[in-house]
Amino acid sequence: MKHIQSVYSLPALLLSTSTVCASTYFDSNPYDIKKVYTSSKITVESNESIVPLTVITDQDIERFGIQSFEQLFLLIPQLNVAFDGTGIDVSNNISTLEPLRMQVLIDGVVAYGTGVLEMHWEKLPISVSQIQRVEVVHSPSSSVYGSNAFENVINIITKKPQSIGDQFRYIERGFERRLFGHLLINNLYNEDDASNFHHNTGLSIDYVDSDGYDHLSSPWDKLSLKARSVMMIGDHQTLDLTLAYTEMNTKHWDSSWEGQAPNNSSEDWAFRLNYENQISERSLIKIITSADVQKESMKMNAYFNPLLFLDETRVVAEKYGLGIDDIGDIASLPVTPELIAFAQQYALWLGLGSPVYNMDAALKNNTERYYTGFDYLYNISDQLTFSISSNARYENYDTDFAKEKDSVYQLNHATELAYHSLDHDLIIQAAVMAERIKDYDYEAPYRLGFNAGLTSSVRVRGSYDTSYRWPSPYERLGLLNIPIVSAEDNPFNIGGGSSFAFYQQADNTHLKPESVSSTKIGLIVDTPGWGRGYSDSVFEITAYHNDYDDLILGTINLGNSYLSNDGSMYRIGLDTSLIGEYENLFYRLGASWAQDSNHAFTSDIQDNFEENVENYGVSSALAYVINDVTLRGKYFWRYIPDQANRTMYGTGVSYKGIQDAELSLDAQYITNSKNWSASFDNRPDELIISAELVFDF
Repeated sequence: MKHIQSVYSLPALLLSTSTVCASTYFDSNPYDIKKVYTSSKITVESNESIVPLTVITDQDIERFGIQSFEQLFLLIPQLNVAFDGTGIDVSNNISTLEPLRMQVLIDGVVAYGTGVLEMHWEKLPISVSQIQRVEVVHSPSSSVYGSNAFENVINIITKKPQSIGDQFRYIERGFERRLFGHLLINNLYNEDDASNFHHNTGLSIDYVDSDGYDHLSSPWDKLSLKARSVMMIGDHQTLDLTLAYTEMNTKHWDSSWEGQAPNNSSEDWAFRLNYENQISERSLIKIITSADVQKESMKMNAYFNPLLFLDETRVVAEKYGLGIDDIGDIASLPVTPELIAFAQQYALWLGLGSPVYNMDAALKNNTERYYTGFDYLYNISDQLTFSISSNARYENYDTDFAKEKDSVYQLNHATELAYHSLDHDLIIQAAVMAERIKDYDYEAPYRLGFNAGLTSSVRVRGSYDTSYRWPSPYERLGLLNIPIVSAEDNPFNIGGGSSFAFYQQADNTHLKPESVSSTKIGLIVDTPGWGRGYSDSVFEITAYHNDYDDLILGTINLGNSYLSNDGSMYRIGLDTSLIGEYENLFYRLGASWAQDSNHAFTSDIQDNFEENVENYGVSSALAYVINDVTLRGKYFWRYIPDQANRTMYGTGVSYKGIQDAELSLDAQYITNSKNWSASFDNRPDELIISAELVFDF
């Protein structure tokens, strides 16, 4: 058995740099793949994590030529990466509202809230060039991160200003252009400065201009401005403050509008504050506060049936509880004054030849999100570490996707206890959370797990997790209300004040939280000595069984407003990975297999509802470094019978022989684009050529 210092020793983590004693381990070891921060509130060695996870560092991003979130997630075979009109969908293929079933964090802060229907990756106020590392936890994690961590957690850890420096970056990538610039002010940890206050401030601009995928006609652009300052107060306190502004304009393709693409625009103001204080040699407290204010609007021009917008139609629909597909059955209803009024309008429409008219409509989706919380870690002894965390999240939204203005609050209180036996090289961990959301009682997901060393290079781990997900406000109280701004002259006088919504009076307050229980067992083989780098070779294999219950079927759309908790399924799976280096060759290899008992419930167009559905994923990335030259290749394959069959090849080269500059040239080739996505006929270009220039000045 190996005997090492406890990874839970806070002094070891906090005092591991000789420059300033309050620097964290992460500051002094920014490229260390062996430390992870997301699987638990307690930082551990990646090989000693209780649950499986994938780590992608900025060195991986550089070596393998990663220039977008799409390329980044293609390195992870467990994830299903598909294209929508303006970006990508990342999922585990559990259900149609997959983005609501993973917790996405930026520096530990939730990146989107319960009022949002999707995870729009390109809208995030960061670029790939600002990423220090990405940690993906492949396990339900509500016991640590709350409701949305139903399936997994994706934590994007960004570079501090001192890690970026003064930099200019330009990418010409097929159908899009990306520009990033960063200016560093002052220097944190200046050895010649005797004062007790130091700061390191960075100002950045990130701009993307994309033509979108050709046949979708979905161009978009994004501008992000950010100011971030990391401040040192004395020897034991740090304050990390960020202000960011993001503006995005999109011509969003959506099959619901039969090719008539609405124009979306959004503005997002964000504030982040992260305070750390090493209270004593055994204890550390972290306090995080954030605020996001997003204003989003969608404008469209489309043809419409005027009957859908008449007050007479709305009255009849509300009186009899009708939907859009029931208009043809109105003649069978009991005769009432309301029905007679509608029949008169219906007869007028028929007499005019059943015409459709042109309209300009608009949607708003304004959301305010506020978050505050703390983590407190305490080393009871060298073997026992205790952590508690508590946070509150409040959202206020004014959106045409809900019946009325509403607000949501979410409270959670989590506790973890980790025992690390040096004599037996054993870690035992327990976590439990008590969390509630508006209109619901408390839920209490928990985790029990262990990680044990069998030899100096072989470890085994196992865990049992329970997780849940609250129904979002949109699912519970959804309404697709599209106000008309103006309409072509017509005898029905439809225009401002009308709206396209009568059939979307959703009331799904009966919905219960979804639940999942997960059992995992894994083997880790660490073989040092093959190379000279930070990670020589780590092989992992994990088997798991997930049991899902009370899954919400379907989603609110133009033809349906009722949802139910009738979905249930189980998933068994096997994940493997091999990551490391040999001499000058760096490699990441992975494979994933899963079988779902009732996966087809996610789509009513599938005929195999009762059949087991297989999911296959393979990914590989290689990089060979020769002095100033890096040669690389990537491969990704995802296959789900009757749903997806995707293959991607990538190759590229980077050159660092020019002083303070790096040049990269990459190509991405999609061989079977017609089957790239099951839900959309929206395939990317078959060949995407990218060129990148990075200049550190």
